[in-house]
Amino acid sequence: MVTMDGGFVLPAVNPTETASGMNSVKIVYWEEDGGWLGYVQDYPDYWTQGQSLDELHEHLKDLYQELTSGTIPGVRKVDDLMLS
Repeated sequence: MVTMDGGFVLPAVNPTETASGMNSVKIVYWEEDGGWLGYVQDYPDYWTQGQSLDELHEHLKDLYQELTSGTIPGVRKVDDLMLS
C-alpha cells in the first residue's frame, strides 16, 4: 500500500489543531474506477486506497502514522522553503 523511494529522513510534521481540539492534516483524494485514492499532502509519494471514502480516510490515518513514526527509512516529504 505504501510506495517508498530514496530520500532524506525528516522529522514528523506538526499537524494543525482544529477549533474542536482535534489534529488535522491536508489530504488529496479522488474517485477512480469505483474506488477512492488519496495521499497526505505533505507526503505525495505515498498513496493509499479504499473502497469507500470512509475507508480511504482510515487508511490515510494509518499511512500518516506510519510515515511520521520514524520507523520507515528514507521518507520523502514536501515542505515550504522561505526565501528572503
